[in-house]
Amino acid sequence: MKRFAFGLVALATVLALSAWPASVTLIYFRAATQADGSILVTWETATELNSLAYQIYRAQSQNGPWDRMVDQQAAIGGVTGASYQYLDSDVTPGTTYYYLLAEVETDSSVIRYDTWIASATAGTSNVPTPTPTPTRGFGAITGTVCYDLNGDGYCAHGEPGLLDVRVRLFTQGVQIGGTRTRGDGRYWFRSVVPGVYELREVNPPWLRRSSSPDRVVMPVAAGRLAVVDFADWNGPPRGRVFLPEVLGWAAEVTPTPTVPPAPTAEPAITASPTPGCALTPTATIPPAPTAEPGITATPTPGLEPTTPPAITMTPTPGPAPTGPPPPAPLLVRYDFEGDFLTSGIIADRSGNGLDAQVYGAIAKTTGISAGQGISLTGNGYIQTTGNPAAGRRNVTFSLWFETDHPEANYKLASAAWWNGGPGSGWIMATHIPEFWSDDTQGLYLPDLSNNDNHFVPGEWMHEVVTYDGSRIKEYTNGQLINDWPTTGAAIGQGLPMAIGAWPQSSGFNFQGSMDEFQIFGRSLTQQEVQALYIQGR
Repeated sequence: MKRFAFGLVALATVLALSAWPASVTLIYFRAATQADGSILVTWETATELNSLAYQIYRAQSQNGPWDRMVDQQAAIGGVTGASYQYLDSDVTPGTTYYYLLAEVETDSSVIRYDTWIASATAGTSNVPTPTPTPTRGFGAITGTVCYDLNGDGYCAHGEPGLLDVRVRLFTQGVQIGGTRTRGDGRYWFRSVVPGVYELREVNPPWLRRSSSPDRVVMPVAAGRLAVVDFADWNGPPRGRVFLPEVLGWAAEVTPTPTVPPAPTAEPAITASPTPGCALTPTATIPPAPTAEPGITATPTPGLEPTTPPAITMTPTPGPAPTGPPPPAPLLVRYDFEGDFLTSGIIADRSGNGLDAQVYGAIAKTTGISAGQGISLTGNGYIQTTGNPAAGRRNVTFSLWFETDHPEANYKLASAAWWNGGPGSGWIMATHIPEFWSDDTQGLYLPDLSNNDNHFVPGEWMHEVVTYDGSRIKEYTNGQLINDWPTTGAAIGQGLPMAIGAWPQSSGFNFQGSMDEFQIFGRSLTQQEVQALYIQGR
């Protein structure tokens, strides 16, 4: 993808850069004429690394000159990406407009996507102009998508959030926004224009049933936070329906609404739920110093939001919430999809360009969640050009594997050299994972013991190893197996990373199947590890 960078000065000053690092992977950038004649600009990202915000530029020619229409729309996608939209109402009917996307990086540099220019012709409005709402400012929508362990239709404490689940936002039957859940299952739509909206959750393919509705209609008021949770599970459908009139839940078998336990209040948010509402209380958002640009959708005409009567809600005393950790940056990801047998290349889906070369004999196989994985017989592996974990004290390794002989000391992945004691880098294995720093010393403290993983022959197993600069933790199928103290040193440079082998010694080459190999740029929490496991089952 060709990219240009330019400072926050006159747009005519544009400097071409030949090798700008890929920080955002765009899926699409589009413009479409709306029923009222306005133009809706939408875009979706697969990943966003070091992204702070987006800018939108408009011109009446594909070659400019360009005017900046949106200065700072916050980037919220992180590792999993997100969907965005901008509604351009300042248009002249019959005029064709061209739109260009730019990304503001965390270091304030700006990247312009010149090859992703979208265009649309403004139309003549064929719908009545909606009555302006008397309120000013924006509202917001948030919630959690969880794995409902008991199937009661609610996301309760201890029920893990689901990572990378798509939630879409609609108005008047038209999708105007979308996002994906973070590792804790949380999603956000910020700076939503007051109006009536419909939320739709798209169940992950491995979790086809819900214990709560997948579609919810609710009003959004200025200065208010609408909270909508989606509960998924693998049990039979539950008897709950959503009541748009009261924004709550009710059991089909009884007219008496069921009210779940009061949620823990978030910092600086005073909850004011609707009477009889069990899921979507409305909450007051503290005023911000400046308005945050974001979703600017046109609300449904004639449906004005109403503020429900306030009810004082006393939260259960407990420790102050600390909030979820920020999304983990993805350093490398191999999903083993595509025709890699023909190309000889395994694509890195993280956007960091660490594609891997195939060496020796490999094959395709059925992976987790009915996807495609890689099959290895001990006579082949894949290798990239670098070690993404080198120099790090905060990192997570995650992969799925299946083998008939987990008792063998197979090397699942490696980026290390070893000389009978001294070494550098790391190795993931069916035995204990191994780490060395650049001083050639191991990261583990001496005289440690380890618990057995109890890998099951012939079954897919999820293996995760985290390092936070203090301890190395090993998880199998979402459960903590080992927790070792370390020297605190950074992981050594080692050798270029290989998957399915340790090239220094071919006798340890892996024999079995593998899928979804990922390295994250920080230590994941146990909840995030469990979410990855549930997502892959």
